[in-house]
Amino acid sequence: MTSEKLRQLPAVFEIVAQLRTHSPHLPDARLTQAARDGINHLRTKILNDPSTKVDFQSILEHATSSLNRSYAPVEVINATGVILHTNLGRAPLSSRAIDAVINAARSSDLEYDLEAGKRASRNRLLSKPLAELTHTEAGFIVNNCAAALILALAGLGGRATALARSQIIEIGGGFRLPDIMRVSGVRLHEVGTTNRTRLSDYEEALEQGADSILWMHRSNFELSGFTEEPSLAELSKLATDHDVPLIYDLGTGLLWDTDDLNLRAEPTIQDKAVQLADVSLFSGDKLFGGPQAGIIVGNQASIEKLTKHPFARALRADKLTTAALAATLESHLAESPDDLPVYQMLTMSRAQLDERANTLASHLGDRQFKIIDVTDTVGGGTMPNSELPGLALELKTDSPEQLHAALRASPLPIVTRIQENAVLVHVRTIDPSQIENTAHKLAKVLATQS
Repeated sequence: MTSEKLRQLPAVFEIVAQLRTHSPHLPDARLTQAARDGINHLRTKILNDPSTKVDFQSILEHATSSLNRSYAPVEVINATGVILHTNLGRAPLSSRAIDAVINAARSSDLEYDLEAGKRASRNRLLSKPLAELTHTEAGFIVNNCAAALILALAGLGGRATALARSQIIEIGGGFRLPDIMRVSGVRLHEVGTTNRTRLSDYEEALEQGADSILWMHRSNFELSGFTEEPSLAELSKLATDHDVPLIYDLGTGLLWDTDDLNLRAEPTIQDKAVQLADVSLFSGDKLFGGPQAGIIVGNQASIEKLTKHPFARALRADKLTTAALAATLESHLAESPDDLPVYQMLTMSRAQLDERANTLASHLGDRQFKIIDVTDTVGGGTMPNSELPGLALELKTDSPEQLHAALRASPLPIVTRIQENAVLVHVRTIDPSQIENTAHKLAKVLATQS
Protein backbone atom coordinates (compact mmCIF):
# COMPACT_ATOMS: atom_id res chain seq x y z
CA MET A 1 0.00 0.00 0.00
CA THR A 2 2.79 2.42 0.93
CA SER A 3 4.77 1.57 -2.24
CA GLU A 4 1.70 2.14 -4.36
CA LYS A 5 1.13 5.57 -2.82
CA LEU A 6 4.75 6.55 -3.32
CA ARG A 7 4.43 5.63 -7.02
CA GLN A 8 1.44 8.00 -7.24
CA LEU A 9 3.53 11.01 -6.24
CA PRO A 10 3.73 13.51 -9.11
CA ALA A 11 6.91 14.17 -11.06
CA VAL A 12 8.97 17.22 -10.20
CA PHE A 13 8.29 18.86 -13.58
CA GLU A 14 4.52 18.73 -12.92
CA ILE A 15 4.88 20.75 -9.73
CA VAL A 16 7.36 23.11 -11.38
CA ALA A 17 4.87 23.83 -14.16
CA GLN A 18 2.24 24.86 -11.61
CA LEU A 19 4.69 26.96 -9.62
CA ARG A 20 5.84 28.76 -12.76
CA THR A 21 2.31 30.07 -13.43
CA HIS A 22 2.39 31.90 -10.07
CA SER A 23 6.10 32.83 -9.98
CA PRO A 24 7.27 33.25 -13.59
CA HIS A 25 10.11 35.58 -12.53
CA LEU A 26 11.91 32.95 -10.43
CA PRO A 27 14.72 30.84 -11.93
CA ASP A 28 14.11 27.17 -12.78
CA ALA A 29 16.58 25.98 -10.14
CA ARG A 30 14.58 27.70 -7.38
CA LEU A 31 11.27 26.28 -8.61
CA THR A 32 12.75 22.80 -8.94
CA GLN A 33 14.08 22.82 -5.39
CA ALA A 34 10.72 24.02 -4.04
CA ALA A 35 8.94 21.24 -5.98
CA ARG A 36 11.28 18.65 -4.50
CA ASP A 37 10.68 20.06 -1.02
CA GLY A 38 6.92 19.66 -1.48
CA ILE A 39 7.15 16.11 -2.83
CA ASN A 40 9.66 15.00 -0.19
CA HIS A 41 7.46 16.46 2.55
CA LEU A 42 4.50 14.35 1.47
CA ARG A 43 6.73 11.28 0.90
CA THR A 44 7.94 11.52 4.52
CA LYS A 45 4.36 11.83 5.79
CA ILE A 46 3.31 8.71 3.83
CA LEU A 47 6.25 6.71 5.18
CA ASN A 48 5.37 7.75 8.72
CA ASP A 49 1.63 7.28 8.25
CA PRO A 50 0.55 4.99 5.35
CA SER A 51 -3.04 6.29 5.63
CA THR A 52 -1.90 9.72 4.35
CA LYS A 53 -3.57 10.62 1.06
CA VAL A 54 -1.60 11.57 -2.05
CA ASP A 55 -2.77 15.15 -2.43
CA PHE A 56 -1.40 17.22 -5.31
CA GLN A 57 -2.69 20.43 -3.71
CA SER A 58 -0.88 19.84 -0.41
CA ILE A 59 2.38 19.31 -2.32
CA LEU A 60 1.82 22.54 -4.20
CA GLU A 61 1.04 24.44 -0.99
CA HIS A 62 4.18 23.18 0.70
CA ALA A 63 6.27 23.99 -2.37
CA THR A 64 4.78 27.50 -2.52
CA SER A 65 5.50 27.96 1.18
CA SER A 66 9.08 26.90 0.52
CA LEU A 67 9.37 29.53 -2.22
CA ASN A 68 8.01 32.26 0.02
CA ARG A 69 10.14 31.34 3.01
CA SER A 70 12.39 34.11 4.27
CA TYR A 71 15.98 33.34 5.17
CA ALA A 72 16.05 36.10 7.78
CA PRO A 73 15.15 35.41 11.43
CA VAL A 74 11.38 35.69 11.89
CA GLU A 75 9.85 37.96 14.51
CA VAL A 76 8.08 35.93 17.20
CA ILE A 77 6.00 36.61 20.29
CA ASN A 78 7.81 35.35 23.39
CA ALA A 79 5.13 33.93 25.69
CA THR A 80 7.49 31.51 27.47
CA GLY A 81 8.09 33.47 30.66
CA VAL A 82 11.85 33.36 30.04
CA ILE A 83 13.10 36.95 29.79
CA LEU A 84 16.48 36.24 28.20
CA HIS A 85 15.48 33.30 26.01
CA THR A 86 18.67 32.29 24.18
CA ASN A 87 16.76 30.50 21.41
CA LEU A 88 14.66 33.62 20.84
CA GLY A 89 17.60 36.04 20.67
CA ARG A 90 17.98 36.97 24.34
CA ALA A 91 17.48 40.68 25.13
CA PRO A 92 14.96 42.47 22.88
CA LEU A 93 16.34 45.82 21.73
CA SER A 94 14.91 49.12 22.89
CA SER A 95 13.16 51.43 20.44
CA ARG A 96 16.18 53.73 20.63
CA ALA A 97 18.51 50.87 19.70
CA ILE A 98 16.27 49.74 16.82
CA ASP A 99 16.26 53.28 15.40
CA ALA A 100 20.06 53.40 15.72
CA VAL A 101 20.40 50.12 13.80
CA ILE A 102 18.17 51.41 11.00
CA ASN A 103 20.20 54.63 10.73
CA ALA A 104 23.50 52.74 10.68
CA ALA A 105 22.28 50.15 8.17
CA ARG A 106 23.07 52.52 5.31
CA SER A 107 26.41 54.31 5.00
CA SER A 108 27.66 55.67 8.33
CA ASP A 109 30.70 57.29 9.91
CA LEU A 110 31.73 54.00 11.51
CA GLU A 111 35.41 54.49 10.65
CA TYR A 112 35.37 58.00 9.24
CA ASP A 113 36.10 61.29 10.99
CA LEU A 114 33.62 63.74 9.44
CA GLU A 115 35.42 66.77 10.85
CA ALA A 116 38.90 65.78 9.68
CA GLY A 117 37.71 64.09 6.51
CA LYS A 118 39.83 60.97 6.98
CA ARG A 119 39.80 57.44 8.33
CA ALA A 120 39.23 56.98 12.06
CA SER A 121 39.08 54.11 14.55
CA ARG A 122 35.62 52.61 15.12
CA ASN A 123 36.57 52.19 18.77
CA ARG A 124 36.48 55.97 19.23
CA LEU A 125 32.67 55.75 19.32
CA LEU A 126 32.29 53.52 22.36
CA SER A 127 35.53 53.55 24.35
CA LYS A 128 34.81 56.72 26.35
CA PRO A 129 31.12 56.07 27.15
CA LEU A 130 31.94 52.51 28.22
CA ALA A 131 34.66 53.86 30.49
CA GLU A 132 32.32 56.51 31.88
CA LEU A 133 29.63 53.96 32.64
CA THR A 134 31.97 51.51 34.39
CA HIS A 135 34.34 54.06 35.99
CA THR A 136 37.29 52.59 34.12
CA GLU A 137 39.70 54.13 31.59
CA ALA A 138 38.71 52.62 28.22
CA GLY A 139 36.51 50.08 26.51
CA PHE A 140 36.28 47.90 23.41
CA ILE A 141 33.63 45.58 21.97
CA VAL A 142 33.79 42.29 20.08
CA ASN A 143 31.04 40.00 18.82
CA ASN A 144 30.25 38.13 22.07
CA CYS A 145 31.59 37.50 25.57
CA ALA A 146 33.35 34.26 24.60
CA ALA A 147 35.21 36.26 21.95
CA ALA A 148 36.07 38.87 24.58
CA LEU A 149 37.56 36.13 26.75
CA ILE A 150 39.60 34.71 23.86
CA LEU A 151 40.96 38.15 23.03
CA ALA A 152 41.73 39.01 26.67
CA LEU A 153 43.57 35.72 27.19
CA ALA A 154 45.44 35.90 23.89
CA GLY A 155 46.48 39.50 24.48
CA LEU A 156 47.15 39.48 28.23
CA GLY A 157 47.20 35.87 29.44
CA GLY A 158 50.81 35.03 28.66
CA ARG A 159 51.77 31.37 28.60
CA ALA A 160 49.41 30.22 31.37
CA THR A 161 46.65 31.70 33.50
CA ALA A 162 45.69 30.72 37.04
CA LEU A 163 42.02 29.80 37.44
CA ALA A 164 40.14 28.23 40.35
CA ARG A 165 38.77 24.75 39.71
CA SER A 166 35.38 25.97 40.98
CA GLN A 167 35.28 28.42 38.04
CA ILE A 168 36.09 26.01 35.19
CA ILE A 169 32.65 26.34 33.67
CA GLU A 170 30.67 25.21 30.64
CA ILE A 171 28.56 27.81 28.86
CA GLY A 172 25.63 27.22 26.50
CA GLY A 173 25.91 24.90 23.54
CA GLY A 174 28.44 22.62 25.25
CA PHE A 175 31.31 25.10 25.02
CA ARG A 176 33.76 24.52 27.86
CA LEU A 177 36.20 27.05 29.26
CA PRO A 178 39.31 24.85 28.79
CA ASP A 179 38.48 24.56 25.07
CA ILE A 180 38.10 28.33 24.76
CA MET A 181 41.41 28.81 26.54
CA ARG A 182 43.11 26.34 24.23
CA VAL A 183 42.01 28.38 21.21
CA SER A 184 43.49 31.51 22.79
CA GLY A 185 46.88 29.79 23.07
CA VAL A 186 47.00 30.15 26.86
CA ARG A 187 47.51 27.12 29.10
CA LEU A 188 45.09 26.59 31.98
CA HIS A 189 46.80 26.42 35.38
CA GLU A 190 44.19 25.01 37.77
CA VAL A 191 44.32 26.14 41.39
CA GLY A 192 42.57 25.01 44.56
CA THR A 193 39.83 22.42 44.78
CA THR A 194 36.24 22.37 43.56
CA ASN A 195 34.89 23.98 46.73
CA ARG A 196 37.86 25.68 48.43
CA THR A 197 40.52 27.90 46.89
CA ARG A 198 42.89 30.09 48.91
CA LEU A 199 44.98 33.11 48.00
CA SER A 200 48.08 30.96 48.60
CA ASP A 201 46.92 28.64 45.78
CA TYR A 202 47.07 31.53 43.32
CA GLU A 203 50.42 32.67 44.68
CA GLU A 204 51.84 29.19 44.22
CA ALA A 205 50.54 29.10 40.62
CA LEU A 206 52.30 32.39 39.85
CA GLU A 207 55.51 31.08 41.34
CA GLN A 208 55.17 27.98 39.15
CA GLY A 209 54.93 29.98 35.92
CA ALA A 210 51.38 31.32 35.53
CA ASP A 211 51.52 34.74 33.83
CA SER A 212 48.01 35.99 34.67
CA ILE A 213 44.98 35.44 36.89
CA LEU A 214 41.48 34.78 35.54
CA TRP A 215 38.32 35.11 37.61
CA MET A 216 35.12 33.68 36.11
CA HIS A 217 31.81 34.59 37.72
CA ARG A 218 29.60 31.51 38.09
CA SER A 219 26.59 33.05 36.38
CA ASN A 220 24.80 29.81 35.45
CA PHE A 221 25.19 27.79 38.66
CA GLU A 222 25.68 28.28 42.40
CA LEU A 223 28.30 26.89 44.78
CA SER A 224 27.33 26.65 48.45
CA GLY A 225 28.21 24.80 51.64
CA PHE A 226 31.82 24.22 52.74
CA THR A 227 33.41 26.77 50.39
CA GLU A 228 36.17 29.35 50.39
CA GLU A 229 37.75 31.66 47.84
CA PRO A 230 39.69 34.94 48.01
CA SER A 231 38.05 38.23 47.07
CA LEU A 232 38.81 40.04 43.86
CA ALA A 233 40.41 42.80 45.91
CA GLU A 234 42.87 40.26 47.34
CA LEU A 235 43.56 38.87 43.88
CA SER A 236 44.07 42.38 42.50
CA LYS A 237 46.75 43.07 45.14
CA LEU A 238 48.40 39.71 44.44
CA ALA A 239 48.42 40.41 40.69
CA THR A 240 49.91 43.86 41.28
CA ASP A 241 52.59 42.48 43.60
CA HIS A 242 53.60 39.91 40.96
CA ASP A 243 53.18 42.34 38.04
CA VAL A 244 50.69 40.10 36.19
CA PRO A 245 47.29 41.04 34.73
CA LEU A 246 43.97 40.19 36.38
CA ILE A 247 41.14 39.32 33.97
CA TYR A 248 37.61 39.42 35.39
CA ASP A 249 34.71 37.84 33.47
CA LEU A 250 31.52 38.89 35.27
CA GLY A 251 29.22 37.60 32.56
CA THR A 252 25.86 39.28 32.52
CA GLY A 253 26.39 43.06 32.38
CA LEU A 254 24.03 43.93 35.23
CA LEU A 255 23.78 47.63 36.04
CA TRP A 256 21.01 47.93 38.64
CA ASP A 257 20.46 46.58 42.13
CA THR A 258 18.45 43.34 42.12
CA ASP A 259 17.65 43.33 45.85
CA ASP A 260 14.38 45.18 45.29
CA LEU A 261 13.36 42.47 42.79
CA ASN A 262 14.00 39.60 45.24
CA LEU A 263 16.45 38.13 42.75
CA ARG A 264 19.80 36.53 43.41
CA ALA A 265 22.53 39.12 43.87
CA GLU A 266 24.78 39.47 40.83
CA PRO A 267 27.97 41.48 40.42
CA THR A 268 27.32 44.78 38.66
CA ILE A 269 29.45 46.49 36.04
CA GLN A 270 29.88 49.48 38.36
CA ASP A 271 31.18 47.38 41.21
CA LYS A 272 34.62 48.24 42.60
CA ALA A 273 35.88 44.82 41.43
CA VAL A 274 35.52 45.92 37.80
CA GLN A 275 37.87 48.81 38.44
CA LEU A 276 40.37 46.58 40.28
CA ALA A 277 40.91 44.24 37.32
CA ASP A 278 43.14 45.07 34.38
CA VAL A 279 40.23 44.17 32.12
CA SER A 280 36.65 43.13 32.88
CA LEU A 281 34.35 41.35 30.43
CA PHE A 282 30.57 41.12 30.16
CA SER A 283 27.80 40.41 27.64
CA GLY A 284 25.81 43.06 25.83
CA ASP A 285 22.70 40.94 25.25
CA LYS A 286 21.95 39.74 28.76
CA LEU A 287 21.09 42.03 31.66
CA PHE A 288 22.82 44.93 29.93
CA GLY A 289 19.77 44.85 27.64
CA GLY A 290 21.45 45.39 24.26
CA PRO A 291 22.66 43.42 21.22
CA GLN A 292 24.92 40.39 21.26
CA ALA A 293 28.37 41.74 22.04
CA GLY A 294 31.37 41.07 24.22
CA ILE A 295 32.24 44.21 26.16
CA ILE A 296 35.76 44.73 27.51
CA VAL A 297 36.58 47.59 29.89
CA GLY A 298 39.72 48.30 31.88
CA ASN A 299 42.86 50.35 32.10
CA GLN A 300 44.02 52.25 29.03
CA ALA A 301 47.24 50.27 28.51
CA SER A 302 45.48 46.88 28.55
CA ILE A 303 42.66 47.98 26.23
CA GLU A 304 45.15 49.47 23.75
CA LYS A 305 47.12 46.24 23.78
CA LEU A 306 43.98 44.24 23.02
CA THR A 307 42.81 46.55 20.22
CA LYS A 308 46.17 46.04 18.48
CA HIS A 309 46.08 42.24 18.77
CA PRO A 310 45.45 40.35 15.48
CA PHE A 311 42.38 38.68 17.03
CA ALA A 312 40.79 42.10 17.56
CA ARG A 313 40.07 42.53 13.86
CA ALA A 314 38.77 38.99 13.52
CA LEU A 315 36.43 39.34 16.50
CA ARG A 316 35.35 42.97 16.31
CA ALA A 317 31.67 43.92 16.19
CA ASP A 318 30.03 45.25 13.03
CA LYS A 319 28.30 48.59 12.45
CA LEU A 320 24.81 47.37 13.41
CA THR A 321 25.99 45.93 16.74
CA THR A 322 27.99 49.10 17.39
CA ALA A 323 24.93 51.25 16.74
CA ALA A 324 22.60 49.17 18.93
CA LEU A 325 25.10 49.04 21.77
CA ALA A 326 25.73 52.78 21.56
CA ALA A 327 22.01 53.45 21.90
CA THR A 328 21.76 51.04 24.86
CA LEU A 329 24.73 52.79 26.44
CA GLU A 330 22.94 56.13 26.05
CA SER A 331 19.97 54.78 27.99
CA HIS A 332 22.24 53.60 30.80
CA LEU A 333 24.23 56.84 30.93
CA ALA A 334 21.00 58.85 31.03
CA GLU A 335 19.85 56.60 33.90
CA SER A 336 16.81 55.63 31.87
CA PRO A 337 16.60 51.86 32.34
CA ASP A 338 12.87 52.02 31.60
CA ASP A 339 13.90 52.38 27.93
CA LEU A 340 15.10 48.77 27.99
CA PRO A 341 12.64 45.87 27.53
CA VAL A 342 14.71 43.64 29.83
CA TYR A 343 14.36 46.11 32.69
CA GLN A 344 10.65 46.55 31.96
CA MET A 345 10.11 42.78 32.19
CA LEU A 346 12.19 42.39 35.35
CA THR A 347 10.35 45.17 37.19
CA MET A 348 6.81 44.46 36.00
CA SER A 349 4.28 44.91 38.81
CA ARG A 350 1.40 42.60 39.68
CA ALA A 351 -1.02 45.26 38.41
CA GLN A 352 0.73 45.33 35.04
CA LEU A 353 0.67 41.53 34.82
CA ASP A 354 -3.04 41.55 35.67
CA GLU A 355 -3.75 44.14 32.99
CA ARG A 356 -1.93 42.12 30.34
CA ALA A 357 -3.62 38.86 31.30
CA ASN A 358 -7.08 40.47 31.32
CA THR A 359 -6.45 42.09 27.91
CA LEU A 360 -5.66 38.68 26.43
CA ALA A 361 -8.60 37.06 28.21
CA SER A 362 -11.07 39.67 26.97
CA HIS A 363 -10.56 38.49 23.37
CA LEU A 364 -11.12 34.79 24.06
CA GLY A 365 -14.84 34.87 24.81
CA ASP A 366 -16.20 31.68 26.38
CA ARG A 367 -13.33 29.43 25.30
CA GLN A 368 -11.85 27.20 27.98
CA PHE A 369 -9.03 28.97 29.77
CA LYS A 370 -8.10 30.43 33.11
CA ILE A 371 -5.53 32.89 34.42
CA ILE A 372 -3.07 31.16 36.73
CA ASP A 373 -0.04 32.05 38.84
CA VAL A 374 3.22 30.87 37.29
CA THR A 375 6.95 31.24 37.79
CA ASP A 376 8.91 33.33 35.29
CA THR A 377 12.70 33.13 34.99
CA VAL A 378 15.53 35.40 33.87
CA GLY A 379 17.17 32.87 31.54
CA GLY A 380 20.24 33.32 29.34
CA GLY A 381 22.43 31.42 31.81
CA THR A 382 21.77 34.20 34.30
CA MET A 383 20.65 34.16 37.94
CA PRO A 384 20.08 30.43 38.43
CA ASN A 385 17.40 29.64 41.01
CA SER A 386 16.01 33.18 40.77
CA GLU A 387 12.28 33.23 40.15
CA LEU A 388 9.73 35.94 39.40
CA PRO A 389 6.03 35.52 40.24
CA GLY A 390 4.11 35.76 36.98
CA LEU A 391 0.74 35.18 35.34
CA ALA A 392 -0.23 33.05 32.36
CA LEU A 393 -3.29 32.02 30.43
CA GLU A 394 -3.77 28.29 30.85
CA LEU A 395 -5.34 26.83 27.71
CA LYS A 396 -6.71 23.35 28.35
CA THR A 397 -6.90 21.12 25.31
CA ASP A 398 -6.99 17.43 24.39
CA SER A 399 -3.90 17.96 22.26
CA PRO A 400 -1.55 20.58 23.76
CA GLU A 401 1.20 19.69 21.30
CA GLN A 402 -1.15 20.40 18.40
CA LEU A 403 -2.16 23.81 19.83
CA HIS A 404 1.48 24.57 20.66
CA ALA A 405 2.41 23.85 17.02
CA ALA A 406 -0.55 25.83 15.63
CA LEU A 407 0.48 28.92 17.61
CA ARG A 408 4.03 28.58 16.29
CA ALA A 409 2.70 28.28 12.75
CA SER A 410 0.67 31.51 12.84
CA PRO A 411 1.86 34.42 10.64
CA LEU A 412 3.46 36.06 13.70
CA PRO A 413 4.44 32.93 15.65
CA ILE A 414 3.56 32.71 19.34
CA VAL A 415 6.05 30.62 21.30
CA THR A 416 4.40 29.22 24.43
CA ARG A 417 5.06 26.50 27.00
CA ILE A 418 3.36 23.19 27.75
CA GLN A 419 2.74 22.13 31.34
CA GLU A 420 0.50 19.31 32.58
CA ASN A 421 -1.48 18.91 29.34
CA ALA A 422 -2.09 22.63 29.00
CA VAL A 423 -0.56 25.38 26.90
CA LEU A 424 0.65 28.30 29.01
CA VAL A 425 0.85 31.83 27.60
CA HIS A 426 3.10 33.80 29.97
CA VAL A 427 2.28 37.50 29.81
CA ARG A 428 5.46 39.03 31.30
CA THR A 429 7.67 38.37 28.26
CA ILE A 430 5.27 39.58 25.57
CA ASP A 431 6.39 42.92 24.12
CA PRO A 432 3.89 45.70 24.97
CA SER A 433 3.41 46.43 21.27
CA GLN A 434 2.40 42.79 20.71
CA ILE A 435 -0.29 42.42 23.37
CA GLU A 436 -3.29 43.25 21.17
CA ASN A 437 -1.85 41.26 18.28
CA THR A 438 -1.26 38.29 20.57
CA ALA A 439 -4.86 38.44 21.78
CA HIS A 440 -6.27 38.42 18.24
CA LYS A 441 -3.98 35.61 17.12
CA LEU A 442 -4.81 33.49 20.16
CA ALA A 443 -8.52 33.90 19.47
CA LYS A 444 -8.05 33.04 15.78
CA VAL A 445 -5.97 29.93 16.40
CA LEU A 446 -8.24 28.71 19.21
CA ALA A 447 -11.25 29.09 16.91
CA THR A 448 -9.66 26.69 14.42
CA GLN A 449 -8.89 24.20 17.23
CA SER A 450 -12.46 24.04 18.50
